[in-house]
Amino acid sequence: MNEIAYMDELIDELRTIASFGDLSRADTDKVLDELKKINEEFIPHIVAPRYIAMLDILGFKDMLAKNKLANVIGMYNHLEKKISLMTKWEVKHVIFSDTLVLYTEIPDPTFWSQEIVENPPIAAVHKLVEILAEIIARVMSGAINMGLPMRCGVAYGNCYIDPLRNIYIGQPFIDAHLTEDAQDWIGVALHPTCFHPFREYKVEGLFRRLIHWNIPVKEKYSKTIELKWTLNWMQGVHEAIQNELKREENKPYLHRWIELEKLFNYVKDTIPVPVPTPKKVFGQNELYAY
Repeated sequence: MNEIAYMDELIDELRTIASFGDLSRADTDKVLDELKKINEEFIPHIVAPRYIAMLDILGFKDMLAKNKLANVIGMYNHLEKKISLMTKWEVKHVIFSDTLVLYTEIPDPTFWSQEIVENPPIAAVHKLVEILAEIIARVMSGAINMGLPMRCGVAYGNCYIDPLRNIYIGQPFIDAHLTEDAQDWIGVALHPTCFHPFREYKVEGLFRRLIHWNIPVKEKYSKTIELKWTLNWMQGVHEAIQNELKREENKPYLHRWIELEKLFNYVKDTIPVPVPTPKKVFGQNELYAY
């Protein structure tokens, strides 16, 4: 068993013990000491290129003001449980208050050379993007149907991540945050860095869910940021959109829902529903869409 698999087993053991309410102080210290040992001695916290997706829950302040904290916690627990079922190996997640961060990771980095980690094969990167896009679609669609509309920015670049110490450092976090914050709708936008690994390929049709779209941006960003690429993330959200368009309290932000409806209608009328069927998309290149 390699070190990362062993750590995952220890984490699962900790959760299992805790779920039965039999976690003593000695048990806790034993497992955490083992985790710390592995973390410090075996697992290299490498600077590596990753895709970073930052999803912001819109209206979070109002939601806290209008609901009991216990109710908000319940919604978060429900959402986090669903996200945890989707993120384990290639894509992982962490939640900071009203922001969910998804990030891609090469499974078992101790197995690969530093050169491979820093310059992963293009087919591997492509597969990571497809997996991340699928998870973004499911998370955002599920959240909007829970009454938690989100806005998402995605970027790519070198960064350092140490989840056991809660350290997340790198330019893609900044780019993803600015991309998320600049949008003036309910939706997803891709920062130009997302396409850096694919410079030799045409952007159109690069990813299964990719859509060229004139994404609305806030006035303060209108002269500095232009966003042209989004994802077909909408799954079973038509009823939720229609309900939100009718809500009186949404009047100040009605334009955001209207912009989302425009994309929804475009997708409904012109783009078939994505299905995860493997197909070769670049002729002679060893690159596949999943």
